Amino acid sequence: MTNAQRISVSLLVSIVLVTGFAYLAYSGLFEYIETKFFNQRVTEFYLQRLEDKEREVVKFHQRNLEHFSSVLAEVDVQKVFSPNWDKEYIFTHNNLFDSLSAELPGLLYVRFIDQMNRIHYSTRDEDIERQGQYRLIYKILNEEDGGPSLTDLHIENDTEWDILIEEESEQLIYKFPLFDGMEQKRGTALFYLSKESLEEHLVASGVLRLEQGLNLFSNGYLFLSRQMTTDISEQEKNAWWN
Repeated sequence: MTNAQRISVSLLVSIVLVTGFAYLAYSGLFEYIETKFFNQRVTEFYLQRLEDKEREVVKFHQRNLEHFSSVLAEVDVQKVFSPNWDKEYIFTHNNLFDSLSAELPGLLYVRFIDQMNRIHYSTRDEDIERQGQYRLIYKILNEEDGGPSLTDLHIENDTEWDILIEEESEQLIYKFPLFDGMEQKRGTALFYLSKESLEEHLVASGVLRLEQGLNLFSNGYLFLSRQMTTDISEQEKNAWWN
């Protein structure tokens, strides 16, 4: 076969192939393959990534719940809610929560509140109103302080724990009921964690890339690139979430 013949045959084959691909594209076969195979693989990939994130989020919360529960087991609730503390208990109690803060860098502060929103203990300096002889006197929380609704800070009697996701302040608030030695409910223990503590856990576990960001919503989490988190508005984030 001469070179001219070879070129002619090559052109013919190319024309046939192009025509065939054009026909397949027109017939919708490529779209079918993309939808049924490619898109399905992409969907399965991202679903697996989300499941990995969900697993690590659950692990993060479970670890903190166990940690906080063990700390509360050492608290004398009746004494915390009494007017006066003895010096020995002041030292023991403060040392307990100082150690907790050292172990969990993402822990912002801890509060013990009663049903009337009075603070009976807090590691947050801004909550202190004045200092008494044997204990600190704390402020009474009100809606003007900002943050979540005061109603949302309390926990039901028959609930062992709860987690409040606070969008505005980007905090995770762990709630536990406080019972005294007579099994009477005295109030609620609140542990405030930063959003960054969860982000750091997800990055360390390999399920969140450094260029990704975590956005908190009252009923879940939204993962976006940090650039998108900066560029898009809160309204757009809410639209995507809902």
